[in-house]
Amino acid sequence: MEKEPKKRTPVEQELHKLNNALGAVLGFSNLLQRHLRDDDIGSEYVTKIGTAIREALRHAELLERAVQTSDSLGPAHLTSSSTSPERSLEAQATTQESSGVAPSAAESSELPDWGPLGGCESLLIVEDAQDFLNLLSTFFSHLGYDVTLASDGRSAIQMFEQDPRRFDLVVLDRDLPHVDGVRVAQEMRSIRPKVRLMLLSGSNLDESDSPADMMDFQAVLRKPIPLSELGKQVRRVLDQ
Repeated sequence: MEKEPKKRTPVEQELHKLNNALGAVLGFSNLLQRHLRDDDIGSEYVTKIGTAIREALRHAELLERAVQTSDSLGPAHLTSSSTSPERSLEAQATTQESSGVAPSAAESSELPDWGPLGGCESLLIVEDAQDFLNLLSTFFSHLGYDVTLASDGRSAIQMFEQDPRRFDLVVLDRDLPHVDGVRVAQEMRSIRPKVRLMLLSGSNLDESDSPADMMDFQAVLRKPIPLSELGKQVRRVLDQ
């Protein structure tokens, strides 16, 4: 029997949307900064906007972890600890960022070289957050890719069924309307076994995500993610 995906609470759903929205704004500010590279004042303002968004993203991530911790361990855990949950989570986030285990959504203030990230392959990007979908479309089209978009799992499967060999890579959000990203991947893999698949997840994988399910993907990435890192991973999977 198939395991049902873990249901998000209303708070977790809103945090998921907030992370996507902030990540999209940060990504567009990074794109704008590239166009303003010769405008010192404009570039400075965009840098300040990016810094503010990074801070908002950090707090959103800490809040999401606090919600997950309280759900899994109960209110007593949050009140009995000698260290406040906010301080503990901030320390955890600092450790992860410094170790490179969980990179934040922040792009460096120094513009990365995106030249090696370009390509001409065909991508199907499936994402239900419209702002984030528009960002990915703009970014990968700018890099030269042929980009097709879908906003839910069912329409993605229909597009794929019409021409299974059209797409060189399918980039899937994990939490999609109608059919989630893991099940979309299973359907696509049954139609074309060697299709390249990438999963983007706005939350940590849970007990409903079996190792066998994850084997369907060439890469599983945690959102929010810097555009440059996402571009590198797409290029890496396509070059395999």
